[in-house]
Amino acid sequence: MLAGVSRPVEGRGCLSPEPLYHPVMVSIPITFSQRFPFQAKTVFRWATDYQPNDFQLMGHTGKRKIAALPGNAFVLTDTLFKTDGTKVTKKKLVRIFPDRLTWTNTHLTGPNRHSQVLYQLVAEGPKRSRLDFMGQHVEARTLAGRELQNLAARVRRDDIAIWKNLARAMGKDLRTGPTR
Repeated sequence: MLAGVSRPVEGRGCLSPEPLYHPVMVSIPITFSQRFPFQAKTVFRWATDYQPNDFQLMGHTGKRKIAALPGNAFVLTDTLFKTDGTKVTKKKLVRIFPDRLTWTNTHLTGPNRHSQVLYQLVAEGPKRSRLDFMGQHVEARTLAGRELQNLAARVRRDDIAIWKNLARAMGKDLRTGPTR
């Protein structure tokens, strides 16, 4: 508990003597790039066309519900089924900026609440592009030293693997027909 920090009491407009509790958070920056042999606009359209079977394309088992919001936004409700029989559900807010070929993905609920990724597509010629992944992985726990380094390496490795799988599925879709 943080001493001396108070929060407003609902409905009274005064400060409560109750301390405001804020759990310790681990925040890990994750960056990498993924190249594609396709135009940036084509990759953007494919990558932001969210579908219920996206987990299979990522190489995972799960389900996805997509709720469209006004203003190029979506709420994704993702349920991931782990190999140990457990499941994790996360809600994410996705905002799409087609004129900039960028989109954001912010975790609203789940074990990585407050994590956020900015995806930016960059043209690298008339038929080539690059996705720049710039994320901040957040977890409500305390880690340091080797434990923190191991988590950072695992999260980065997992995100890279997901995008390699998506790149393969995209290549198949764009060359031979839809896999989704």
